[in-house]
Amino acid sequence: MKTLVSATLLSLFVLVLVGTGIAQSNPPVQIATPPSYANVGIAFMNTTGNPGLGGVSAFGGLRYKSVELVGEFDAGANNINFPDTITKAKLRQQDYLFGPRVYFARVFSNPRFTPFAQLLFGMSHQSADITGVSAGSSSDTAYAWDFGGGVDYRFSKHWAARGRASAVRTHFTDDNQTHLRWGGGIVYLFTRH
Repeated sequence: MKTLVSATLLSLFVLVLVGTGIAQSNPPVQIATPPSYANVGIAFMNTTGNPGLGGVSAFGGLRYKSVELVGEFDAGANNINFPDTITKAKLRQQDYLFGPRVYFARVFSNPRFTPFAQLLFGMSHQSADITGVSAGSSSDTAYAWDFGGGVDYRFSKHWAARGRASAVRTHFTDDNQTHLRWGGGIVYLFTRH
């Protein structure tokens, strides 16, 4: 519980720092002046390790200049059949993450490519249902973070393709798990121009 409180306070501190940096270097965003972009998207993701989840990531964010505040929801599942037994397991995991994403617009000579880096914080929930000889179920909710990056390829004013990879760290059963997550998807951009 102490780790969860510390993680939540750290997340809020990072968001305040990002917000303060935007407010000091640029005029504040007001209701009459919306952010540069808002976006929503969906991606198909894969995760290494055990249980090796494959799933869907839905995300959205508000972007002002090169900083975006992101919210992301990931859901994945895996079915495991144990050889030579009738035992089966269904594993599910959902991640609820938020935090800053920073874009680096002038890295490539082609303006359609925009790389980014992100550091997201939040919660992860994992559950397992076991059927067969050893039937039962269990679940756990823990603090999680995601550090990684990717690139957007903008192919029209409102549409972009996104590829990304990141390290995802969870803290289930009082232990740490780090997995590589990668995937790609499509983004719809709501621009104000």
